[in-house]
Amino acid sequence: MDGTGDAAIAIGVGTARAALVLPFGSLAPGSWAIELCWWAGSLLAFAAIAYLVIKWWRCHGGRALLLSLPIQRWPDFEKWDDRTEFELHEAAALWFDAEPRLPMWWRARRKVRRWERMIAGGTLPAHPGLRKSGLATTSSITPHIRIPRAALMALAEKEGSKPLFLFPDRRV
Repeated sequence: MDGTGDAAIAIGVGTARAALVLPFGSLAPGSWAIELCWWAGSLLAFAAIAYLVIKWWRCHGGRALLLSLPIQRWPDFEKWDDRTEFELHEAAALWFDAEPRLPMWWRARRKVRRWERMIAGGTLPAHPGLRKSGLATTSSITPHIRIPRAALMALAEKEGSKPLFLFPDRRV
């Protein structure tokens, strides 16, 4: 070998070392523009991520989301066994074996939205006082609408699930 291979390896190692050091040092005295672009791009990416997180937090209720994390207490089923009607939010929380509370847990909130559409469509019967003139609209349904136990049991059998608050024989 005449030494050209060693020079090529040295140039390759130097380039790789400079690429790794770019965020913390400079390549050469004339490469300030490259480093400035790297830092500006990083700052722009950070600002964009911060903007998206803040926008999501404001639009989707970040505080309510933090309060509705799945840290749930196991419900006292004996308290709920004697009830013949449940409020919509109570039934949704108990459906997932959680003690009902407001703000709702995200899974219960999703179930409430689904049931609201079913009530508005007439497939899930709700308290008779809800319908004054025909079918209810989704905007007229609140989490405090009452649903009979029999309707929830029929819905559970239709979905193929057996929530513990409706089926006490499945409790251990």
